[in-house]
Amino acid sequence: MFIWDFVADTVLGQIVDWIYGQIIGFLGNFFSAMGNMGAELFEMAWVQAIVQFFFQFGWRCTE
Repeated sequence: MFIWDFVADTVLGQIVDWIYGQIIGFLGNFFSAMGNMGAELFEMAWVQAIVQFFFQFGWRCTE
């Protein structure tokens, strides 16, 4: 049974490594996309207008 234990351990180890690699790859891509979405959000004209509105509103309230 020693040979089967060795083979099963090797095959299952490779399967677990592959699954782990897939999960880490997915999470890396996911968080990379999320980071890019946050940076691109403030390039939109309507977002800049809202930020400018609240900036001006806040500036007027402090005078």
